[in-house]
Amino acid sequence: MSTALRVLIVEDSPDDAALVLRELRRGGYEPLAERVETGEGMNAALERAKWDLILCDYTMPHFSALQALEMLKSKQLDVPFIIISGTIGEETAVNAMKAGAQDFIIKGRLARLVPALEREIREAHSRLERRLAEAQNRKLEEHFHQAQKMEAVGRLAGGLAHDFNNFLSAINGYCQVMLNTLDRADPTRAWLDEIRKAGEHAASLMRELLAFSRQQVLVLQVLDLNEAVASVENMLRHLIGKEIDLVTLPGPALWQVKADAARIKQVIVNLAVNARDAMPQGGRLTIETSNVELDAASAERHPSLTAGRYVMLAVSDTGIGMDVETRGHVFEPFFTTKEEGKGTGLGLAMVYGTVKQCGGAVWVESEPGQGATFNICLPRAGEAVELTQTSKAQGLPVKALFRGSMSNSGT
Repeated sequence: MSTALRVLIVEDSPDDAALVLRELRRGGYEPLAERVETGEGMNAALERAKWDLILCDYTMPHFSALQALEMLKSKQLDVPFIIISGTIGEETAVNAMKAGAQDFIIKGRLARLVPALEREIREAHSRLERRLAEAQNRKLEEHFHQAQKMEAVGRLAGGLAHDFNNFLSAINGYCQVMLNTLDRADPTRAWLDEIRKAGEHAASLMRELLAFSRQQVLVLQVLDLNEAVASVENMLRHLIGKEIDLVTLPGPALWQVKADAARIKQVIVNLAVNARDAMPQGGRLTIETSNVELDAASAERHPSLTAGRYVMLAVSDTGIGMDVETRGHVFEPFFTTKEEGKGTGLGLAMVYGTVKQCGGAVWVESEPGQGATFNICLPRAGEAVELTQTSKAQGLPVKALFRGSMSNSGT
């Protein structure tokens, strides 16, 4: 059975091209070929299709092999390139090889063609595999460094939050004692009440920090994410306003997860608020749930996940989106793109910490002007995935975050 081979022939002689095709067929190939003889023709062919092999005459009336190699290089295409010429001197052949040609063959010795192309196709496949492996290694290294950074920031944030909570406990406690001892008509009660409100707000911020650092105790229970979304749907509609359409797409026969119900609802609210702020002129907010099964290859894209069965919660908006740099910082505490005084930068940090503590992963997909989608993967209840029952300890170590396996300017 013949092997299909997509061949671009750069040749001004139809007869010579026919001889090349005949030799390929004799070698067990069925060439899907196109012949061009000008730079414009080759450029159009490269834009139109993907080629397994390029066979090029050295010199033509309006084009040359060296020009063809330059064009291939400018397009950054790694396609085996073999020169076929009637006569070619040794010095010319060496220059052609230096320019990027893989081999050269004399037209009167076409018997070398099939062995040469088979060798070059194998080497091209090897180069592709090496590039893919290198790209995967770079991506894993980037994930590892990101996990280290988030872990370090989390530990620092958790330590600060604990220390600050001690001061807040004293402030709020003495404030309440004074309120209890003062007469209701005392004018200083109003001042103390403002102090109390500020203290409660500060305590709320500290809870967000503790959630990010995974040092806050969670009450894990088996729950249905569809029910969690439904329980906050009415509140979300009031929260995001009439200018934004809320669409919920509950997945059928959704698997259960093991998580803290109150914190998961807060995650949904925080993501909705983030989406609202990214759509100041209105838009659409979509909350979708689904069952997903990650194989090893899919899980590798998210080093904190392993292959297995998960429940996906996706929160998408049609807002202003975010660039690469913003996506790289979006889950860090105190990072915000809002104006000063309009955002704490802790909402998405809390989302990150809660999801991690429940044994899952969260990531964002976004481009400027294209909206954003925050994806949360939580392991199916009963799956063999480590869950942190409480986080009074030191949170998950970096190794746990890197076990191996998807912007909102409103952050």
